[in-house]
This record gives sequence, structure tokens and C-alpha cells, in this order.
Amino acid sequence: ERGQYPEAAGKEEEWIQERVTFHQNPGEPIEQELPGDRWLRIQEGRTSDGGLIGFRFDVTKLKRQERELTRMAWTDGLTGTLNRSRCTSLAESEFNRSVRHNNSLALLVLDIDHFKQINDRYGHAAGDEVLIELANRWRKKLRDHDLLGRLGGEEFGVLLPETDIEGAKKVAEKMRLMTLADPVLFNSDQLGATISIGISLFEKRHASIDDMMIDADKALYEVKRNGRNGIHSLAA
Repeated sequence: ERGQYPEAAGKEEEWIQERVTFHQNPGEPIEQELPGDRWLRIQEGRTSDGGLIGFRFDVTKLKRQERELTRMAWTDGLTGTLNRSRCTSLAESEFNRSVRHNNSLALLVLDIDHFKQINDRYGHAAGDEVLIELANRWRKKLRDHDLLGRLGGEEFGVLLPETDIEGAKKVAEKMRLMTLADPVLFNSDQLGATISIGISLFEKRHASIDDMMIDADKALYEVKRNGRNGIHSLAA
């Protein structure tokens, strides 16, 4: 009734029986989440005369610290997007799922055009602001299950599960246009930016997500070779 055990909702009797069994046969400590993002570690054991003694430790601070460390290990510290390592790991899992179920999968590689010129003219703080603002804009155009990660410098990757080539091109064009439409405001300066996007689509010849990345990089090179601020795909 106090909402302390949300996992029991709808299966109260079964949950109570599990708890009774645990109390009667105490084993390894368990952790319990309480409302308000609070956590307890529960440890119980038998006394020498057959009684039961239980301890409740408030581990809220520890759990929050663990969560923050995980977030820091998985995300790019500047933009808040996935870092390269985490993005690659999740992308590989999604690639394997596409192989198993024969699902479509698209990969975009984005590069901010002439980014060095922004840093050279306005300073690295301005360049950082461009990275942060553009990453925030792009994130708003993506679905919850799409992946956005910073691959390094001014290069980002976007993984689009269950997306065919036409869908990938639409997403890429939306991202390109929204980048072009509004300059990034830094102090009193308006910093215009454009992006080049290479697209790769999952094909049977791809043995891993790395193969898709190679194709996306090749497509990106074609965009740059033809003047930047565009999209290109090696797929039909």
C-alpha cells in the first residue's frame, strides 16, 4: 500500500511466498529498491538457537555512485552522447540481432565540416559549444532506441535499427538541414555549421559492425570529395 515493493504489483501472493521462503532460508544478501531512488541491502541469518536475525543497510549513496560511474564510463564527457567504446559495443549487439532476425539496420557517420576553422577562429570553447549544441539537436530527431555516439573529435555515429535505406536517408537529411538552419550562438558570435553524412546499410556480406563502418566511411569520403554538406550511401 505504501508502494515500497512495486515489483509485487499484480502478483502479491506469489511475491509474499517468495519472501517467506527467503526469510526461512536466508542466503546471499539481496538489494531492494525503495521509492524515491532509495536502496537497501538486506542480509539475514540464523542464530545458534534457531532464531532469525536481519540487517538492513542503507546503500543509496553507494548505488548512486555506482550509477554515476557507469554513466561516466559509457558517455562522452562533453556532449553526453555515448562514447566510442560503448557505442561500438551496443552497435555490435544490434548488428548481431539483425543477423539473427534478418532485420534492416542503417549506420550514419557524421562529420562537422571545417570544424578546425571554428576552433582556430573562435577558440576551442566555441568548438565545444558547437559539439554540445549540435549533439542536443540531433538527439531530438532520433527515436529512443536509436544510438548516437561520438566517435572522436567532430565525428559522430548514428545507428538506426530496423531502418531501410530510404528511412536512413530521410533521417540523415533531417539532421543535415537542422544543422544548417540555425547557427550556434556563442557569446555574441553566430557560428554556422554544416555536416557531411555517410550511410551504410546492413548487407549479408558484412561480417561485423566494423564492415558497416568501413562502408559508411567510404560514403562519407565521397561527400567530402564532392564539396561537403551532403549525404551519400553506397547502397542503392
